[in-house]
Amino acid sequence: MYNFKRITVVPTAKDFINIMLSKTQRKTPTVVHKHYKISRIRQFYMRKVRYTQQNFHDRLTMILTEFPKLDEIHPFYADLLNILYDKDHYKVALGQINIARNLIDNAAKDYVRLLKYGDSLYRCKQLKRAALGRMVKIMKRQASALEYLEHVRQHLSRLPSIDPNTRTILICGFPNVGKSSFMNKITRADVDVQPYAFTTKSLYVGHMDYKYLRWQVIDTPGLLDHSLEERNIIEMQAITALAHLKAAVLYVFDLSSHCGQTLGEQVSLFESIKPLFQNKPLLVAANKCDITKLEDLSEEDRKLLAPILDDDEIPFLEMSAETGVGVMEVKQEACERLLNQRVETKIKSKKVSGILNRLRVAMPKPRDDKERAPFIPEAVFRKKAMMEQDEEQIQKVRKLEKDLERELGDDYILDLKKHYDLPDDVKYDVLPEFWNGHNIADFIDPEIEKKLQSLEAEEEARIKAGMYDEELSSDDEEGKEIAALAQKIRDKKKVMKIESNLKKSSTKPVLPRTARKRERSVSRLRSEMSELGMEETENIRGRSKSKPTSAKRQRLSASVEGRSRSRSASRVTPRDQSGVRDAKMANKVQKIGRKAQKPFNRLARKGEGDRTILTMKPKHLYSGKRKMGKTDRRELLESIKENIFTIANAVGTLDRSFSQVGTERDCPGLRDDIHMVQQKTNQMIQVTTHHLGLLAKESTEKRQKLLVQRLRANFEIVLKSYSKLQKSVSAGLRRHLVPPHRKLTSDSELVDVEAHGTSESPAEREQKQQLQYAIQQEEFQRELLLEKETRIRQIESDVMDVSVIMKQLAGMVQEQGEVVDRIEDNVEVTFGNVQEGTDQIRQAASYQNKFRRRLCLFLLFLILLGIVIGVVVYMTSSKEPESS
Repeated sequence: MYNFKRITVVPTAKDFINIMLSKTQRKTPTVVHKHYKISRIRQFYMRKVRYTQQNFHDRLTMILTEFPKLDEIHPFYADLLNILYDKDHYKVALGQINIARNLIDNAAKDYVRLLKYGDSLYRCKQLKRAALGRMVKIMKRQASALEYLEHVRQHLSRLPSIDPNTRTILICGFPNVGKSSFMNKITRADVDVQPYAFTTKSLYVGHMDYKYLRWQVIDTPGLLDHSLEERNIIEMQAITALAHLKAAVLYVFDLSSHCGQTLGEQVSLFESIKPLFQNKPLLVAANKCDITKLEDLSEEDRKLLAPILDDDEIPFLEMSAETGVGVMEVKQEACERLLNQRVETKIKSKKVSGILNRLRVAMPKPRDDKERAPFIPEAVFRKKAMMEQDEEQIQKVRKLEKDLERELGDDYILDLKKHYDLPDDVKYDVLPEFWNGHNIADFIDPEIEKKLQSLEAEEEARIKAGMYDEELSSDDEEGKEIAALAQKIRDKKKVMKIESNLKKSSTKPVLPRTARKRERSVSRLRSEMSELGMEETENIRGRSKSKPTSAKRQRLSASVEGRSRSRSASRVTPRDQSGVRDAKMANKVQKIGRKAQKPFNRLARKGEGDRTILTMKPKHLYSGKRKMGKTDRRELLESIKENIFTIANAVGTLDRSFSQVGTERDCPGLRDDIHMVQQKTNQMIQVTTHHLGLLAKESTEKRQKLLVQRLRANFEIVLKSYSKLQKSVSAGLRRHLVPPHRKLTSDSELVDVEAHGTSESPAEREQKQQLQYAIQQEEFQRELLLEKETRIRQIESDVMDVSVIMKQLAGMVQEQGEVVDRIEDNVEVTFGNVQEGTDQIRQAASYQNKFRRRLCLFLLFLILLGIVIGVVVYMTSSKEPESS
């Protein structure tokens, strides 16, 4: 069975290239330097080329192997792929992928061969770049093939899983005759059913069980009655299934002609595709019998169906997929016919004949007419009889209690003792043998009644003697003392229990024994001992003198008898002396202790419990080069960031406060808060501007300059928003002025008016009130003008502060520009100096070469002169003996 869903996704050409190149970048080394050996540089780039080529090769090979090969798969799938995707186009696409794989392999070989002769890093890099570019260009040309294969893969993954070799029922016929409805009835496939033609446009598969075997049912698209060349892709899928699948074919008729085709057209289609039914079990089903039955057809229609009805090899069955009438009969008939054909085919095959030839029953030939009966030994008969008896005994099973209860009914009594392993005469005794796991016989005394009678007689004798007549008196002094002492003991016990519970429940730290020395004193000891009745004078001699310790070991004499003097429990032996028997052992213990202390001495510790850390910040861990400046610079950076954040928060606070101006919440306190926020923000802006200037002067590295520029940009953004908001705040405060909240008439003035109002006339009183009201109005206007003037001055001062800050910021920007100009000038001067220095170095090199040439010529001249002088001297010396 083919599983096309396992085919890996085929990426597009662009994605393919990105995957391969990114994998090369991730999986291969990325750092190489020009001072490396040339062999190492060549190996570096050759590895990249080979790795990329191998990745391309593996991925393309996977595509070629995963896609099905039309010559190797089942003919049904081969024809289906040809119909759906065009076999020629499919093969061309895979062929192009194969050619691309070979081209990439050859290109990689060529460029690796060239890389072996690369003489520099630059040339090797360019060869690598050319190799990868060649591979990428080859893959870009395969964009259309890759896209086509991806479409094919997606469509293949959506195809139903059809097993061409399993038991199959194939349903065919005209469109809208009820094929999908019949399939939904006999399988769990939920095929879409609609009252129009060509609802099913591809093959659908459903599964069912019959006689404990798995069956697949294939629903094919509807067929139309025309030639094979005129059929479309949808119809050709059904033709392919009919041609290649060994299945039971179920041809469906619509006797009611509701499918849009007459009965004659349906018979004509049946006759035209009848060659496809050869060597296959064929079954004809007349659907929609709930609308039109076979008996209701006219004579003309019955004549059309006569060839099919008269054929004994083709069963004609009626059914209704809507109501379910006859559906199971059609299913059973189709399955039985296919099973019979498969069995006949297997019997006719060579495989079955080979198996049947191995089975042979030997029959002896008769020698004469005498009858010879089979001989069975008697032992076999006896064994058989014993087996039959055992079976009868096994069948005799004892009755259960529920069976007895069912038989007896109301007379049934549960008897739990009838199966006890006891004799029948003692099985139902009243006295039990065991009770609660104890043997009752262990607790039974046969003379218990005699003992009881003797005890009762003894008790009667005591009563007669008057033993119980005397009353115990508890009034004597000794009894009172005992009772009092017992009460004290009980009280003391209670107190001790309470103290113990309090100590246990306490969560406070427990004091050690050494810290509680003050609790133990001689006077307390004497008082406690005297309370307990212990006399101090009895043991004073034993503690007054202590025997000095002797250096030598005391020998114990065997003749010494008696008990040695015990030491006090408080005098505990020190821990360093416990277990030490003599001075020799004490020296050995000290040596072992000194050896054990050596590791702690190496770590400069005083002992095992020494956990002190002398240096919390070691120098070698907290000192060194800092990339981003010193501690002061870091503090400046942190303060600037914090100030910018605070200014941004102040802008938000100022905006929220300003939104309340001119509303019911407007009051002098709100305006004072706005003024305080503005003052604090102005101070913070000045500090931040100063810090930015200091930070810009200290910034020398490129990274530091970029950080300063980023901070300055953030600061300018916050400053612009603050200045814009401050302008709107000043304008809003000018528009909305709050009158001072004061009473027009105080309580004292009202009292004076009431006191003098009795002696004045109403006209005078009214005149005075008008005058007083005018004075109050004038005072109110004066106070209003004063407040307005103070507010305006505050706003002007805030605006002046902001303008000063902006001027400072502009000056700082100008200074930065001047610094940048100076840096550019310095760079130009440095560049000129470097060029001048290189010219001078070249001149010096030329002068040095000339000097070396002259020196060489001079030395050569001296050598030649020496040779000439030597030759002359030799000639003159050789001529002198000849003349002599």
